[in-house]
Amino acid sequence: MVRTAQFLPFALAVFGSCLTALAEQLPQLGLTEIVTGLHRPTSLTHAGDGSKRMFVTEQIGRIRIIADGKLLEDPFLDISEKMSKLDPLCCDERGLLSVAFAPDFAKSQRFYVYYTGDRNQIHVARFKVSATNPNLADPESEEVLFRVEHEYENHFGGQLAFHPLDHKLYVSLGDGAGGANPLRSAQNPESPFGKVWRWDAEGGATEWELYSLGLRNPWRFSFDRLTGDLFIGDVGENTWEEVNYQPNGMEKANFGWSVFEAHDCFDKAECSTEGLRAPAIAYHHDTEGCSVTSGYVYRGKELAPLQGAYLYGDFCLGRIWGAVKDQDQQWAQELLFEDDQRNWSAFGEDEAGEVYAIDYLPGTVYRLGPAVDHPE
Repeated sequence: MVRTAQFLPFALAVFGSCLTALAEQLPQLGLTEIVTGLHRPTSLTHAGDGSKRMFVTEQIGRIRIIADGKLLEDPFLDISEKMSKLDPLCCDERGLLSVAFAPDFAKSQRFYVYYTGDRNQIHVARFKVSATNPNLADPESEEVLFRVEHEYENHFGGQLAFHPLDHKLYVSLGDGAGGANPLRSAQNPESPFGKVWRWDAEGGATEWELYSLGLRNPWRFSFDRLTGDLFIGDVGENTWEEVNYQPNGMEKANFGWSVFEAHDCFDKAECSTEGLRAPAIAYHHDTEGCSVTSGYVYRGKELAPLQGAYLYGDFCLGRIWGAVKDQDQQWAQELLFEDDQRNWSAFGEDEAGEVYAIDYLPGTVYRLGPAVDHPE
């Protein structure tokens, strides 16, 4: 029996094209180039140590530092010899995918990376900084803390992040399969795939805990630094891209893949909505894009009208949206920037909460700011 009554009313409210007045007040965005010349950048973050440095992962296996608006020549870490061999042309989903710094990094000098190695194995590893140079890591300090075999060459997920409130390490894994989830992993609690996991990495715990499930390819996720709420950009299959929202404290939220793709029934043999959580935002491949890239809830100062708005984009069409909750606590979104020559592979935050967008193939980092009208 197909049961959609629980799911569709919420879905219709979210996916409708009409925007609330609240969303329509969001300002248009402008971009300021910070650095370029990166090799397929996949993530950007900061160390939280007061240095104002930003760290960018390059897919080939290097972490680069941006300091005082300049890209340092020497990599912070180079583990390129450990990487999977990547497609030389474009858009391989393997490689060095993200880095996260321990909450007490200024003292401990520990950080964590997610990468794929030989035979597409997924690794989460911990490193330390060199004892002699704060801009160089010690590659010999690696401790592999998590390793799992991956049968396919896509759907790795690949985000690492420490929660701003509970200070645990969270990691996203895709469903482990090429298409249509043939492993049936995302709804299987015994499988590591199609999930967000958390671990008390700095507290001495040994077990990973399940936090979210029912995900296809959660390429990027982020936490609201103020509330701890989780936003997951889950790359879709045939029709829909979706952003999933998990309020802080909600355990084991199930976002429905592969029973549903967004609000559409995907597996006709199941289609029960019982226990599933609808996406907050979704958009259709025919009209708005093909691959969602999760961003951040804006908590900076330069774009005051965007305070509290969730920013996210699309890899294919170069769009950036802002989303806010309306008076009925539903999400409404507004298109804030569009340039189909951009490929947004990731967004990032600096220590002050300003948000950056990463253009994948040119390898360029931009800071988001107010749109500037140029005289004709």
